[in-house]
Amino acid sequence: MPQRPVSEDYIRDIFNRFGNLIDVRMVNPQLCYVMFSDERSADTAFETMNGQEIALIRIRIIECDKSVDSTTPTASVVHRKRQKV
Repeated sequence: MPQRPVSEDYIRDIFNRFGNLIDVRMVNPQLCYVMFSDERSADTAFETMNGQEIALIRIRIIECDKSVDSTTPTASVVHRKRQKV
């Protein structure tokens, strides 16, 4: 089954339920940065979404360094193709 393209808006809709999103930046089809206003929201998103599938793509979330202003929790959403088992 072919993968659907995933947009910043789609990622924003999914991660917005975990807290106040400051920014979502799609770097390329395989990497997206999701920035929350507080660390608790970022942690909850990490715990809930890491390893889940979005649009037939299993995602991996990795913690990033703080954003440029050094106060904003940032997570990276790394898309991986669905693997056949």
